[in-house]
Amino acid sequence: MDNTIRIGCWIPESKKKKIKYDRFVELCRQSGACIVELDLSKPLADQGPFDVILHKISDDVLMRAEYCNDLEARDQVLNFKNYVANHPQMPVLDDLSKINRLKNRTTMFHILQEYQNKLQNPSVFVPSFTEITSPQDGDSFKRIRDAGVTFPCVCKPSSAHNAAVAHNMSLVFNESGLKDVSYPCVAQSFVNHNGVLFKVFVVGSKTFIARRPSIKNQTTCDQSTIHFRTQDVSKPHSRNYLNADLAEAGDHPEPDASLMHEVGQAMRSALGINIMGVDVIMEINTGRYGLIDVNAFPGFQDIPNIQEVLRDYVMELAYSYRNKNNAPVIS
Repeated sequence: MDNTIRIGCWIPESKKKKIKYDRFVELCRQSGACIVELDLSKPLADQGPFDVILHKISDDVLMRAEYCNDLEARDQVLNFKNYVANHPQMPVLDDLSKINRLKNRTTMFHILQEYQNKLQNPSVFVPSFTEITSPQDGDSFKRIRDAGVTFPCVCKPSSAHNAAVAHNMSLVFNESGLKDVSYPCVAQSFVNHNGVLFKVFVVGSKTFIARRPSIKNQTTCDQSTIHFRTQDVSKPHSRNYLNADLAEAGDHPEPDASLMHEVGQAMRSALGINIMGVDVIMEINTGRYGLIDVNAFPGFQDIPNIQEVLRDYVMELAYSYRNKNNAPVIS
């Protein structure tokens, strides 16, 4: 019997390009593992068994099932969920039910806030936020004030997984600017951070920090609402009129690596998600760290050896699974 490690994978093409998936596959092959590309339209039981599953179905299949009323996609999600439920000991990166907790930004921010409260570290905070459900919501101004949300604020779509709208943000400078925002959304205080964003990437017990461009410092004014997409502002080499100039960003200190590792690993524990990215900003004047976003299985464009890191972690889980089940492994 062939006891080669079998890794089930379902990753959309866009994500494969970002992580250089072909290199990951080759590294797994060199380590004695076989990559099985999952066909979600067919029974997974016929394609297994698997020692571990690596997936990003939330980027494509789950989105089509939930936002496009795609019946085929719904069947594929059910197929995946049923297989995982029937193999509860098999490692899955990551648990779909836990990833789903991040698809609504209000829920996500409440999780971040709960984590901050447990951490009890005054150096870490979640900028004030509240959800606004509709432009006709007469209590929206009161809700913003009661939640401690200040202007300028960033209004983010409540849905973090609907690719058509999730990255469309609005920078709002005053109460009158709220009329130009798409709803439902989460309004969050904008924290001046010298136009520098830190991505804290987590892969199992390992944490990596990458520096990204971000929105330059802002003040409350009569400025009209500015609409933007995050890809235009905070990707590795973004150049946008909203970005800080190089002189302003260049003076920004580097983050406390030990604290960022603690934040990443604590978020991993709190969320039960092992492959993720946490967006962190450093507040000017105070130096406090603001947690402003979390996403599962990010692009990792900033991590040059991400293929090796993923290979090592996936193989670690696969070997652990084999050992627990007393199955021999051919390496």
